[in-house]
Amino acid sequence: RLLLKNGLNLILLKLICAFAFIFAPACEARETDQYTLPPKQLEDIGPLLSERVYRTLEKAADTINAEILPHVSELKRLEASYAAGNLSREDYQRRTSTRLHRIRRLNAPANIAKKFKNEIGAGPLFFSGELERWVESDGVLDHYTALSDDATVVFSPKLSETVYHISVGAWAPMYMLRSPTIRVFDVEFGLDKFGHFMNEGYEYFKVFRENRALGVSVRDSEMKAVRSFGVITEGGIYGMIITGVYSNADLAAEYTGMKFYRNLTETVDMNGTSYPAIFDVRDNGTLQLSPRVSRNKAAFFSRFIKPHFNEALNPSLYPLPVRKLIQMNVRQRCKAWRDRYPGVDADEFEALTQDLFHWYGEDYGHSEDHDKLVRIGDTCFK
Repeated sequence: RLLLKNGLNLILLKLICAFAFIFAPACEARETDQYTLPPKQLEDIGPLLSERVYRTLEKAADTINAEILPHVSELKRLEASYAAGNLSREDYQRRTSTRLHRIRRLNAPANIAKKFKNEIGAGPLFFSGELERWVESDGVLDHYTALSDDATVVFSPKLSETVYHISVGAWAPMYMLRSPTIRVFDVEFGLDKFGHFMNEGYEYFKVFRENRALGVSVRDSEMKAVRSFGVITEGGIYGMIITGVYSNADLAAEYTGMKFYRNLTETVDMNGTSYPAIFDVRDNGTLQLSPRVSRNKAAFFSRFIKPHFNEALNPSLYPLPVRKLIQMNVRQRCKAWRDRYPGVDADEFEALTQDLFHWYGEDYGHSEDHDKLVRIGDTCFK
């Protein structure tokens, strides 16, 4: 709302939209369509993705440890020098304290999260990162075509084949920039969710840490991140202003991303299960990946993949004219939905959509405008 009141900012945003449209292949602020089902089942890239994230965590730890180890060596040298009587007690304590302080800064949660984000190659504003480009790379496709000649990793329908094909307005050029559907640990969602998870999830994490440092409770710190960053950006530059869409699935990915960054260094409760920290700190201050994670490289990341990311099961909030057009297009896809889910009735889909209003009981900024959502249960199964 604040951005809309500022004409200069609005003009600037439109210029950004035009720029992003020109560079469509790299653009992150894209819309995705899970109402249009893939004609065949996509390959589940979950295990491959989990292993890639694991390797990235290893790289982040190696980078940090390379900075910590010189301080560890210096601490040993200082101890030996003090034991030999070559340092006064006061000098030994002062210099040791300085080294320990530097180690604590290097293995602090904020630095670990930042190093991981840098290693994973999360893209800047509007642009997809290395992880998204990796998913669409020939290397990933080759991995699966080696197992099956007709393997499909991403589903990228043409604009004319999506639910957006007659709802594109001049006010929403980003509809033209679509993110393909992928399948990860048996959940289908838009590839753009990785950007929201890694980028905006990191921004949530920073807000969370700032509030915790001020003595704010864990839950209230999470809600500060949701309200002061997530809801504002989805209602503004990432959402309503550029695409005309308030994406509840984007917010869910961002919220889950915050949980991931927290889980790097602390125990996090998710859906009734407590997950210990991904990293352990050795006695000398260096980092190592937890054995619990190391033993489960191909599956540990599954805890962060949620049905909330699917924009058909967790629908977005659209302006009224667009919503009516999209609902009309969804009705044309109802047979495909009924074929995929035989025996499932409207009440089951409605219950699932209702459940996804919250992240296992936690508020993540969902619009909650039930009657203003294009719901699969109501549209195709009644």
